[in-house]
Amino acid sequence: MITKFFIFLLAALASLQSYSQQVTNVVMVGPGGVTDDSKTATSFIVVKQFPDNRFERLDYKKGGPMTKLRSFKGEELKVLDGRYFEYAANGTLILSGKYSDNKKNDYWRSYNDTGKILSSIKYLNDSIVEVDDLNKKASSISYPDEREAAFPGGQKAWVKYLQKKLGENNPADKSFHGGKVYVNFVVGTDGKVQELFVSKSVEFILDETSLEIIGKAPDWIPAFQNGKTVRAYRRQPLTFIQE
Repeated sequence: MITKFFIFLLAALASLQSYSQQVTNVVMVGPGGVTDDSKTATSFIVVKQFPDNRFERLDYKKGGPMTKLRSFKGEELKVLDGRYFEYAANGTLILSGKYSDNKKNDYWRSYNDTGKILSSIKYLNDSIVEVDDLNKKASSISYPDEREAAFPGGQKAWVKYLQKKLGENNPADKSFHGGKVYVNFVVGTDGKVQELFVSKSVEFILDETSLEIIGKAPDWIPAFQNGKTVRAYRRQPLTFIQE
């Protein structure tokens, strides 16, 4: 018998295939381990392949938020390579970092439940090379030509875009509960949306829809500072309401 959960998962995967990635495996997990019985499953794993031959393993609670995201080099999923995220029981991001050939590299950060950074440590081949002083006051230098990144038409146009896309593809009724997903992203110096990740997970189908909507957004007007375009960081909530 196909359960409600399995129908939801199939619907989510069907829409996901068109978003520059391919699902290569889905595994349901129950109290005794891997299972084919969706009724007894308490969690599931989705493996995605990207055009650059990178693989990601996403671990989700059944009807609940993501618990972990790991990136790998190769379909064997043995060599950690790329971004790494861990989430609290309520779906809030608590740890982010990057691996290169199974070794920690770049910045690893821990967060509280409001998204505030609690620690920031830079690694090089598993060795700590820098620990940020989070109590140090940020530079207050400002420039007369400073300009924030903006969506063409301004904030109202951005909200209109999000509302339009949610109207076209709102999977709230295919989810267990609905809820509010938070997506972090960067507006690059070329205005393109990049480096997206979920900072507050709700359910697989809602998370993936949020990433797709923001990831396919038209180019922004990049931020400008001291005579040049610069990267800008954004955090966007998307609310899914069941009717």
